[in-house]
Amino acid sequence: MELRHVTKIINGKRIVDNVSLTVNKGEVLGLLGPNGAGKTTTMRMMVGLSGLTEGDVLIEGHSIKQSYSQAISHVGAIIENPDLYPFLSGYHNLLHYANMMPGGVPARDIYAIVEQVQLSERIHDKVGTYSLGMRQRLGLAQALLHKPSVLILDEPTNGLDPKGIHELRTYLRMLAKEQDVAVLISSHQLAEMQLICDRVAIMQHGRLVDVASVHATDTDESQQRVVHFTVEPLEQVQQLFRDELPEMAPQWKLDGFTLTLGRDHIPALVARLAAKGINIFEVHAEQQSLEAIYLEVTKGVAHS
Repeated sequence: MELRHVTKIINGKRIVDNVSLTVNKGEVLGLLGPNGAGKTTTMRMMVGLSGLTEGDVLIEGHSIKQSYSQAISHVGAIIENPDLYPFLSGYHNLLHYANMMPGGVPARDIYAIVEQVQLSERIHDKVGTYSLGMRQRLGLAQALLHKPSVLILDEPTNGLDPKGIHELRTYLRMLAKEQDVAVLISSHQLAEMQLICDRVAIMQHGRLVDVASVHATDTDESQQRVVHFTVEPLEQVQQLFRDELPEMAPQWKLDGFTLTLGRDHIPALVARLAAKGINIFEVHAEQQSLEAIYLEVTKGVAHS
């Protein structure tokens, strides 16, 4: 899915301003931003629930503006809350939506999806008796009925307990990696987003302000990182830095020190320490948390 200069103007105000973004097959992309950043409006435009003032959205190469039916046929989505009939059972909700699709969906496929989202025991109960978490699961099953290649989920972990969140994370990662689905997900749970996402796109004031990889690439030699060295005897290490490496500024810890340096500089420093007879017990590169990245980009604005 590709967003090209997507813009939404309401009463002269730019709610979403010139957003361009690509969601690749086989990845989970997180959409983050403070309250009012334009995340949900952007998602609504992706699926045609809100018109675009400017720009376009391409899904499997089809324009949402010019070829809506072809474009949207590749998409499964939950925007805001699942739209379900509380007086019908979970199964009959899914059957109703399946019958609306060209060619329908075989019952065995419906039950297979129900099992995947772990609703088998309650699927024949009325949705009005479901908890919020169960409704989220049923909404996900509904979004997956036609086996979409693009999945868009707005706050899908709402109402889920820790076990349910873990299961959803595992399932979405499986969809992306094993079935090559492009997954776009928004959530206010930054720690969970760090576990599930490959990349994050951060919005603020309607604009896309940053797109970052969640997991630093270990092969990027130019990337600076904080590296912790567990060593002894510490007094000898301190003397080495004073005499031979005065340009470096390590932060001393009880069990060693930390330094900010590039990946390609680590082996030389390890070799230098070893040559001095210093015991090296551990070398660990600390990864910057998603929360730290988010707060740095948004300057500490509360997220939604």
